[in-house]
Amino acid sequence: MKNGNLTAKLGIRDSLSEFKFEHVLLVDDSPVVINMLKMFLATIGYNRYVSAADGLEAVELLRRHDFDLLITDIEMPGMNGLELLQHLRENYPDITSIAITGYRGKYRFADVIKAGAADFIIKPFLVEELEAKLNRICREQTAMLAYQYEIRTGRIINNLLHIFLADIKIDKIFSEFIRHLTSLSWLGLEEKGAVFWANNNSLQLMAEHNLNKSLLTACANVPFGICCCGRAAQSGELVFAGHLDIRHESSYEGMRDHGHYCVPMKTAAGRLLGVFTLYLKDGTRRLQHVEDTLLTVAKTAAVVIQYHLARKKIIINEQKFELVLESSPDGIMFVDETGKILLANRQIERLFGYQRRELLNQNVEILTPIRFAVRHALYLTNFFKNPQRRVINDNFNLWGLCKDGSEIAIEAALSPALTEQGNYAIVSIRDNRERRQLQMELKAHRDHLEELVTERGRELQESEAQLRAITSSAQSAILMINSEGLISFWNEAAARYFGWSSDEVLSKAVKDFIIPARYREAHLQGFKKIIDSGVGENIGKIVDVFGLRRNGEKFPLELAISAVKIKNKWHAIAIITDITSRKEAEKELCRRMNDLEKFNRLAVGRELTMIELKKEINRLLLKAGEKERYDIEK
Repeated sequence: MKNGNLTAKLGIRDSLSEFKFEHVLLVDDSPVVINMLKMFLATIGYNRYVSAADGLEAVELLRRHDFDLLITDIEMPGMNGLELLQHLRENYPDITSIAITGYRGKYRFADVIKAGAADFIIKPFLVEELEAKLNRICREQTAMLAYQYEIRTGRIINNLLHIFLADIKIDKIFSEFIRHLTSLSWLGLEEKGAVFWANNNSLQLMAEHNLNKSLLTACANVPFGICCCGRAAQSGELVFAGHLDIRHESSYEGMRDHGHYCVPMKTAAGRLLGVFTLYLKDGTRRLQHVEDTLLTVAKTAAVVIQYHLARKKIIINEQKFELVLESSPDGIMFVDETGKILLANRQIERLFGYQRRELLNQNVEILTPIRFAVRHALYLTNFFKNPQRRVINDNFNLWGLCKDGSEIAIEAALSPALTEQGNYAIVSIRDNRERRQLQMELKAHRDHLEELVTERGRELQESEAQLRAITSSAQSAILMINSEGLISFWNEAAARYFGWSSDEVLSKAVKDFIIPARYREAHLQGFKKIIDSGVGENIGKIVDVFGLRRNGEKFPLELAISAVKIKNKWHAIAIITDITSRKEAEKELCRRMNDLEKFNRLAVGRELTMIELKKEINRLLLKAGEKERYDIEK
């Protein structure tokens, strides 16, 4: 460990809390002492050691191998122990050393510590003394390494925060993030890695450092559950790979063996934002302290991502707000409880002729005619007492004061904006000049329309009176049936025919009052066709049917049906004539016709008999030789 550093010491540990020397160099010119040391070390759990017979051999071993602990005798030929400790301090400052000697009076503890040793043991000693000193040194090393590690971890976070909080685009931020993270060689990382953004169950490559060009395409979009990165995204847990294995679905020709740390970046609520992946040398062991650091980095990155997303959303919302504010056809102002104007849009400038900078921090009274100042101030005071949206136009008598002294008719709307910093009013002002003129014209039109409506009402009343007179005097019953089969009109003739008054039948089903039971099913089928399409078998025809009087009497009637469409629904109008008298006259006529037919048949029979008799007389006369008496042909 010629260039021994924190990386070397941490790189061989699985955890900072479990520090233990693993590569020990024993130096003593006495084989007996060397064997004793080996036995002692084996007894307390140290099994990896190399021995040297003097200082010079130890120097050569230090040059060729890595050690983290050196136990050396002081009195040795060639290079003694103090010289070896001096060499160790100058060239291998990270190697811990312990000096041992049997010369109690010759060497002082201070001399040994000054030479660079961590502790000093006088021969002979027991294994418990060696174990106690090693445990003390291990505890001190653990504390020192933890402190140094915390310092370096803090520096990582500090440096990353400088990157994250830079005023640059987020893709550039993560390019700098992965470049800086992969440069931390003391974490045992290679200078290669990438950052992915989570989107719809896949990871999109957001930034990379030194990736092979083939991977830029292969890893542009990685589904959750695929490759190490996708598995980290799917599980939400850190994924470690010390070698290329079956989890590496993405590969390219000539890919070298390597390992990975794939670390998910999640919000405090557990929502996945993305994953960053770091490359490791093939065969790298999984190290808890490195994982702890990377998870801390991931949490920091997640917080910063959320910050940037929130900041971006705020910027977008501000842009939207400004766009809405400036594109509004109304003038808009933001006013505090004292009436001070805090914000105004372009339309306010157009309405009143001021530049915005002239209005900001001015009282809203600057836009109010003097004669309305008290009234307008009262509007604002009452609004803040009860902050609810309200529209003010004072019956089209609300006015604003322009910069040039002219006045314009306006309409104002006050809306509350309640914040932690205070209550504000959003004042919307609309140019009401055209609307006021339109209102005046509309009033004139309305007055004229009311006159027309009154006149039309009189005409309608007259028309209704005429209709009532006609239907009341009509000899035929007139009914109207709506689309639901209910009676909506019933004249006096209908009441006479059927025995039901209009009050008794209106809004009731016609089938229940005037249609005999045997005909009701046919009525329902025919009526359904009429209300569905306005057509029917008897539409436009006059048919003879039977009706039902209130007393249960059936009587013949003549029915004419027509269909009319009212409010997009079909209605039926029925004109009914009682043909009882006509039917009785028809029966009488039929009886008389039958009698005439009988008489005619009798008369015709007698005539035929006389003709036969005359023929027989003629035949007998001819047989007697006389002339025929009757001319049958006549």
